[in-house]
Amino acid sequence: MTSSSQGTPTAAMVREIPAHEERRVRSHWVDVNGHLNVQHYFTLAVTTVGYWYEDIGLDQRYRVERRHSLFTQAHHLAYHAEVALDDRISVRPRLLARSARAVHARSYLVNETRDRLACTLEVVFVHVGLDDRATAAFPPDVAGRIDATAGAQPALSWDPSAGSVLWRPRGVPA
Repeated sequence: MTSSSQGTPTAAMVREIPAHEERRVRSHWVDVNGHLNVQHYFTLAVTTVGYWYEDIGLDQRYRVERRHSLFTQAHHLAYHAEVALDDRISVRPRLLARSARAVHARSYLVNETRDRLACTLEVVFVHVGLDDRATAAFPPDVAGRIDATAGAQPALSWDPSAGSVLWRPRGVPA
């Protein structure tokens, strides 16, 4: 199991990340070219990345009571292989990093029928005050839950942050 020269993992490597969605491609998801339409790649990937919001308490109650939320600051969707009608797919999200005000995550869509990584969605979310619309540091309890969630993820045999186009740790040149 090796990745490509660009650092893209194989489907087998990505399967080390638990699946949060497993589906079969429906006819209304397919575009005029006979493959999964871009809106469905994006919807499946972004929805799956966001599942952990509720787990760490960034839910509607948090937005109402604490007047903060996460906004998408940037995302990068990359296509690696086609997905066709009736193909079985799985979507596998991974929290990658956190700063004082942002979270970096990636979602991997695997074409299980063809044993190929179909697409990756890399996302940076920023913590924002809903009243002033400015970025804000995560409160200690939320930061702790994000760290605990990230720390509870299974260890991988590969680096899921390799090839990131949206996030670079401080001191690392672009």
